[in-house]
Amino acid sequence: EEIKRGVLNIPPANVQPVQWIPCSERLPEDVQIGDEYPIVIFCTKEKTYTGFYEWYRGGRWWTAEGDYVVDDVIAWRELPEPYRKGAGNEVN
Repeated sequence: EEIKRGVLNIPPANVQPVQWIPCSERLPEDVQIGDEYPIVIFCTKEKTYTGFYEWYRGGRWWTAEGDYVVDDVIAWRELPEPYRKGAGNEVN
């Protein structure tokens, strides 16, 4: 079964794929004053970025690399959980 999954590139049953969320459905949650914005992945039709959504002043998408504002964002998703040894995500 494991060999068949690997050959067909099927993720294990306990792994849930990260789903893109269209901006038309919802945006990342706002934060409380003083809290940091959560880092997410977002994309336009041409490019994918890592950054955050700022609700202030009508909402803007900022890149994490250089504080660049991105327009025409169509979808976003949360970052995957970071690797933790012993959490069942070891690479054999």
